[in-house]
Amino acid sequence: MSKSAQAYGGKIKNPLDRIFGEIAAPLKEATATLAQITLPQTQPRRYFDPQAQEQLVASIRQHGILQPLLVRPRADGNYELVAGERRYRAAVELGLETVPIVERELTDNEAFQLALIENLQREDLNP
Repeated sequence: MSKSAQAYGGKIKNPLDRIFGEIAAPLKEATATLAQITLPQTQPRRYFDPQAQEQLVASIRQHGILQPLLVRPRADGNYELVAGERRYRAAVELGLETVPIVERELTDNEAFQLALIENLQREDLNP
């Protein structure tokens, strides 16, 4: 239980838990080849700043991908990207073969909501 939940007698819940389950729910962490990952048809981010992307590429070149891409499984055994398209694009640019992923079972609506939430938390999002 988080400190804020403890402070309020366990009555405060993470609102995303209703959509995605408890934060402590097990996630499947793994790696995937870039060829196994398809981009979603519905991407909240419309503009990718070239300078920011260059900085991300440089960071990944030096440090690797620090935050895994969030994907959901597809019926064909591959994955659909839910969150992390900038990291995905940087990996393609760098010629990486595999990337770290976190796999979650998500409906179309849940995947879109999570992608939107992640992007809305970024102040530089241009809808």
